[in-house]
Amino acid sequence: MSAGSVAPQLAPTGAAASERWYAVWTRSQCEPKVEEGLRRRRFEVFLPRVSVSSRRRDRRLVLARPLFPGYVFLRFAPSREGYIRVASTDGVVRIIGERWDSLYPIPDGQVEAVRRLVTSGDRARAVPWIGAGAPGSGDVRRECRLATAQCGGGGGGRGGREGVMAPG
Repeated sequence: MSAGSVAPQLAPTGAAASERWYAVWTRSQCEPKVEEGLRRRRFEVFLPRVSVSSRRRDRRLVLARPLFPGYVFLRFAPSREGYIRVASTDGVVRIIGERWDSLYPIPDGQVEAVRRLVTSGDRARAVPWIGAGAPGSGDVRRECRLATAQCGGGGGGRGGREGVMAPG
C-alpha cells in the first residue's frame, strides 16, 4: 500500500489514536471465516476462543470455540470506506451500532480483560445467551461489559456474568 493510503492497516501510524475496538456481528458459525477475511483485508481482529470438550461416538475431542458466538472484535478507525470494507467481508452481518458514523465502541480495557481471561488458562466457557444487547437490538452497552466479573470489575445485571461464566 502507498504511504497516502487511507485504508486501515495492522500497524497504522497516524490513525492509531482514533482506532477503537468494535463488535462485529457475524453469521452463525462464521466467526473464523470473518476473522480470516478481515485479516486478509489488513484489519486488526480478535476472536477469543475457549476450549470445549466434545463427545463423538468413539472418542472425546477438545475444540476451540468462540467465547462469544456470533461476534468478533475489530480495531479500526471508523470511516465510510472502512465500514464498507468490513461490511462487505463474507460472513459479516454488520458492525454493532446505529450507522457507519455512530458505531458503539468497546473500551480497550474490556477487550484486554477478555484477552487476559482466555490466555490465563482459567476454565471460562461460552454462554449462548447475552441478555440486553442481543443481535440487532441496537443496545450493546451491557454486551460490551465483557468478562468484568472475571477480571476484577463489577459487572452488573445477571450477577456480573454477561457473556462469560467461570466455574464457581
